[in-house]
Amino acid sequence: AAEAEEAALVAWIREGGGSVSALQRVETRDGLRGVFATDAIPNDATLATVPWSHVLAADAQCEAVALLRRELALGARSAYAPYLASMASYAPNMPFLWHPTALDAVARLPPHDWTRHRAWFEEACGAGDLDGDALTRRALELFLPRSVGDADVAFIMCPVFDLYNHRNAGLDNVRIRIRKGEFIEVYAARDVAKGEQLFYSYGDGTPALFRDYAFVEFLPQRWTVGEHEWLILPPPPPGVDDDSLAVPPPPLEWVSVPPSSREAFDASIAPMLGDLVRRVPDPALPAPADDPAFETHLRLALEYRAALAAAIDAARRHLPAADDLAAFAASTGGDAPEEATMHQRHYQPVVSEHQEL
Repeated sequence: AAEAEEAALVAWIREGGGSVSALQRVETRDGLRGVFATDAIPNDATLATVPWSHVLAADAQCEAVALLRRELALGARSAYAPYLASMASYAPNMPFLWHPTALDAVARLPPHDWTRHRAWFEEACGAGDLDGDALTRRALELFLPRSVGDADVAFIMCPVFDLYNHRNAGLDNVRIRIRKGEFIEVYAARDVAKGEQLFYSYGDGTPALFRDYAFVEFLPQRWTVGEHEWLILPPPPPGVDDDSLAVPPPPLEWVSVPPSSREAFDASIAPMLGDLVRRVPDPALPAPADDPAFETHLRLALEYRAALAAAIDAARRHLPAADDLAAFAASTGGDAPEEATMHQRHYQPVVSEHQEL
């Protein structure tokens, strides 16, 4: 069904005067759907042009959500029916719409502002009972993760463009050009090899991405916990040996100044760390009768908790223990300076010079 809907979507765009390159194809690999290059794609090659008549666009976000709601209400009678049909099975699962029991599993963890989208929509758009208006709820949960643009241009939902998955740190290879009132062009940001997946960056910050899209991004990941920020990088390619630890931690770069020790790190995030370690939700919690997606949401919450715990463990393993610092001080006959970490290859922190991925 998804393949038929995507074919109908492409045909609709082409009938409207747009184009979709044959150098790309939607496939499912390792259980995930994505767009892959069917042949080598050169830098700046056009991947799609979507005429403005086929784009859902408005000058304000509230207006864009209202426009999408009206089109959803029209259903098959909508001028955007092929686009709407292509999104029919899409389930964003964003935390701000979770049942309170599932949301409680992450509520005290970063980024903390889990309900910001609901608060914004209810305040800025004058929404009433979001849970009681199924069409408005559906419009909002489609608009938030699939829209691009800003107040200077427009807030836009663009068919085909929203099929690309997310990656960061140079792995993203798709960009967009907006010609307001005319068309949107999707193009390759660099040379793309045959078989390579096409990615667009949804933004920075692993916790914020989970809040906004309900997935834990693949490595590299950028974590912010309290005053600390660090990058967890992909492992080195095969053949690169590091015998400093029997089981080395994943490569890591500090964006903020590294804590002086594991104990200092633990103390600075103690309340959140305590919640992560002690308040483990029961994965067998019974699903509320009014929430058929509860099990999915609870599973996502547990996956996020596990990813955060792994990120904190990686950060700790790149820091010296306090007794390591004391031992270094004793061996040198002085105090234990923070610089002692630079003399311990096992735990040597690297401070990133990059403020953005």
